[in-house]
Amino acid sequence: MSTHQNGTRRPPPSDRPKGGRSDPLPSDLQAAIGRRLKAEYESVLSEPIPERFTELLDALERTGDGDGGGTELPADDERRRAS
Repeated sequence: MSTHQNGTRRPPPSDRPKGGRSDPLPSDLQAAIGRRLKAEYESVLSEPIPERFTELLDALERTGDGDGGGTELPADDERRRAS
């Protein structure tokens, strides 16, 4: 193990998670970030679902298996008019 600048011991680079910190954020900081994200995105939850999304979800349900095979979707010109 190596020692970080602040004196804490750290695992060797090969044992650290890829693309991230090796030490988790303190729980109070994680909670604060969570509260801010919730506050920022709360208004998005109350927005109506766009009609195009509803159409896609309906089409997916009609297929029964969720792979989208054999589902007819509105033509591009119909989608543009609906937007």
